[in-house]
Amino acid sequence: MDNNIKDVLVIIPARGGSKGIPNKNIKNFNGDSLLFRTVSQALRIFDNSQVFVSTDSLKYKDLVEEYFDLKIESLRPEDYSTDFSSNDDYIKHAISIYENRFNFKWILILQCTSPFREDNDIKKLMDNRSLHIDIFSSVFETESNPYYLHRILNDRGCLEPFIKSNFTRRQDCPVVYELNGAMFLLNKNSFIENNYSMLNLKKNKPFVMPYERSLDIDTSLDFKIEEFIDNSNNK
Repeated sequence: MDNNIKDVLVIIPARGGSKGIPNKNIKNFNGDSLLFRTVSQALRIFDNSQVFVSTDSLKYKDLVEEYFDLKIESLRPEDYSTDFSSNDDYIKHAISIYENRFNFKWILILQCTSPFREDNDIKKLMDNRSLHIDIFSSVFETESNPYYLHRILNDRGCLEPFIKSNFTRRQDCPVVYELNGAMFLLNKNSFIENNYSMLNLKKNKPFVMPYERSLDIDTSLDFKIEEFIDNSNNK
């Protein structure tokens, strides 16, 4: 393992409950699972002592411990595992477990629902860290530009531009980036100093990924489409 990344705690959030796709993190995905893909990817880059699967599920815990040399010593508290819980909650829980185990300066969040994230994306993000930045967020350049396409309903029930501008062509609009959810890299001290809140982190630098590696699984349709794409890529 590269000595330059020994100061990183990797968190893989894998809540058991999911209304959209029941058990989507362990659902069969071309003979694998989203959870196992993400854990395998993390362990190809980081030492197992740096990787924490944040889950509230005993089933997920048992599966991970059976197939990987990875011990999950503490389940995510129930209060941090509801549909209304935030990322801040499970990050704070992970910090409380690992802060006395090794001296980490960074917290890398790898979402299971980003199956096309590549190892090299993670490595490039690691190479571009700077403690002057509070958080790095993976993004892609969106085609759905709010300056041109997005509308809201006004008080008369009619559509009006979400952002009022004079742009008449999409090509003239400012470039807009969309979070893809694949990776977040937090400066630990900044996170703690800002009341354990990602929203309070103002120095947010983008890590730009191509659209084809930014696909995220949120619905059953997403799952089927991305499974098809993944199968096609592997032929």
